[in-house]
Amino acid sequence: YLSSGISTLSIVDMAYLYPVNIVILLITKLFQNVLLLFPFYMFSIYLHLIVGSFFVYKILSKYFNLDRFQSLFGALIWTFIGFNTEWFSAGQVLITASYLPICFYFSLNMMKEGSFKNYVTYYVSTALSFLAGYTMVAAIIYGVCVFYRILMLKKINDPGLTKFVMSEIKGILFIVFPIILPVYVNSVVIFSLSIRSLLNIDSFLVYSTRVIDLFESIFPRNTLFNTESKNNIVYLYLSLVGLIVLFESQNIKSVMKVKRNLIIGLIGILALLVSLGKVTPLAGWLFYLLPGFNFFRRISIFSLLTGFSFCLLIP
Repeated sequence: YLSSGISTLSIVDMAYLYPVNIVILLITKLFQNVLLLFPFYMFSIYLHLIVGSFFVYKILSKYFNLDRFQSLFGALIWTFIGFNTEWFSAGQVLITASYLPICFYFSLNMMKEGSFKNYVTYYVSTALSFLAGYTMVAAIIYGVCVFYRILMLKKINDPGLTKFVMSEIKGILFIVFPIILPVYVNSVVIFSLSIRSLLNIDSFLVYSTRVIDLFESIFPRNTLFNTESKNNIVYLYLSLVGLIVLFESQNIKSVMKVKRNLIIGLIGILALLVSLGKVTPLAGWLFYLLPGFNFFRRISIFSLLTGFSFCLLIP
């Protein structure tokens, strides 16, 4: 409900068919102690954060050809970006977001190696992100992986585009849908009866990122020593050390000449503009022009992509 205003999606938010949650449930049943749910779920949050950082490391070392230190630096930035630290208190959001580096990694594997194993692993990972509990984040992850692979085609009329579309349809229909259908079917069946709030442009833009958060990395206001910390809405903290590296870099132009880096940087900038809501017209355009986009709220969630781009480009 928090992500879409559609109350039946709260069933999805419970993530009761997410494999990790099933294991936690079985442990509580085995020991007949429901209070075990809390420490094990907290451990699950930490574990997903670590796994996400590991795949950032893998992306940087394998596809950006960086050394161990540089790859580890990017992984640590991912661990402490504002999105992850702020959403730690909302487990479903952070757990779902941890699938961004995982899905992106296997998407790159699929592009480079093209094996059936990578194909299946990518779509299973996509399905798990939708089971993890926060639909909007999962949709963003899937969308950015598709967007990246399309832009990486040599030409927009490349014959590979037709093959790509057919491959995407098969993966969604025969791998993703069968896995997520048991959870989402209830929301689909009574969708028209379950909308509890107005899905208009105002409710869409109300939960956007504040412009002042752009300066959080340099002049932190959300601390333990002022009332600002009670708001819990700073999503754009990146990394002061990362920013210093950026400002000190002597080869930004040469780095951004690489098509891959240019696309990743573009994704980060566009996501930032969307997350700012009314500050730019981009979010409004997407609301009216992109089918299905108007069902979601909390567009500050898009800052996830800004942080992810930062983690990949700074090292």
